[in-house]
Amino acid sequence: MIECEHGSERQLIDKLQTKTQENNQENIINKFKNKLVEHHYFIESSNLINYMASFQWIEKKILKYQHKIIQINKIKVEFNKNLLQTLLNCFIIIDHEYSKPSLSKKIIQNYEWNELILYINQNFIDRLTTFNPLLEFEEKEIEKLHEIKNLLNIAPLKKSNYLKNMEGITTYGITLLEYFNNITINILDEVLKIKEGKLIPNT
Repeated sequence: MIECEHGSERQLIDKLQTKTQENNQENIINKFKNKLVEHHYFIESSNLINYMASFQWIEKKILKYQHKIIQINKIKVEFNKNLLQTLLNCFIIIDHEYSKPSLSKKIIQNYEWNELILYINQNFIDRLTTFNPLLEFEEKEIEKLHEIKNLLNIAPLKKSNYLKNMEGITTYGITLLEYFNNITINILDEVLKIKEGKLIPNT
């Protein structure tokens, strides 16, 4: 774990965070938006175009550094609330095999969340790298999209066994998933606005 703070892992994290800063984000968007497959929602939201371009970029990073995500299963995640929350949110977003049973607030708040790492495997990577949030969210009913958002807003961890010196520690794999979650939630919000007629179409 020391390497996460000072070694090559830290360098990868810093580089990714620099890339995602606003002044660099525009370059990413310009590079990837021309590679997007046309979708009728793009007519209604230019933000959605930008989010999907950013999503393609992070998905490419995940494909390249998938071994870093697999390595998460070696971390004692039960001592770090941030790591657990990131994994849970990611599983909910992509509807991974773990979350196939109907999740509810009660289930989320009482689950032994350190078991999440058991589901970080090649199937998880395959789901991450083939997931298309625009198409997935388009197919879902408004009620289902709100259900996803509600699950993402639940704070599942009540136990107090987190070590303070562990909370600031992260890994490159977790940082990739955090950005994946953030950009996908932006896409979810934008699709919801379109479905609910809350956007003024682009002119």
